[in-house]
Amino acid sequence: SGISRHRFKIRLPDVCGLRQGRNGGLCSHSALKLAFLWFLAVDSERRGGYGSKILDLLKAKFPDCQLVLDMEQVADTSAGNPEQRRRRLKFYERNGFHRTMVGISYFGMNLEIMVTDPPFRMEDFEAMLRKLPASDFKPVMYPL
Repeated sequence: SGISRHRFKIRLPDVCGLRQGRNGGLCSHSALKLAFLWFLAVDSERRGGYGSKILDLLKAKFPDCQLVLDMEQVADTSAGNPEQRRRRLKFYERNGFHRTMVGISYFGMNLEIMVTDPPFRMEDFEAMLRKLPASDFKPVMYPL
């Protein structure tokens, strides 16, 4: 596939990075059978399959885990990029993610949570977030 795998550890949970040039993703994994996709970016010149390949690698890496991600809320009418948000939502849906109708806010961003293998295991996800070694990371979840 041409995508290299890099793995490194920070206290809890494990972190798995996938990168090729300016394309890549960062994912946390916990003993709660959850994997949180923190970040996914594909260079605009390389669109057309790399994002799906990265997600397929994460699904293969964590086959027994519910994958969780957050993305910009599509319903946010004040956003300057509504079409990009709709395309991003369709991309994740094509790749097996489902909307949870749960929002999450952190660092001034309001996002929505998507998962594979619903229903969303919110209590486990909150427990995973509490174990992260970032004292300034204080997410708040709420219904959409």
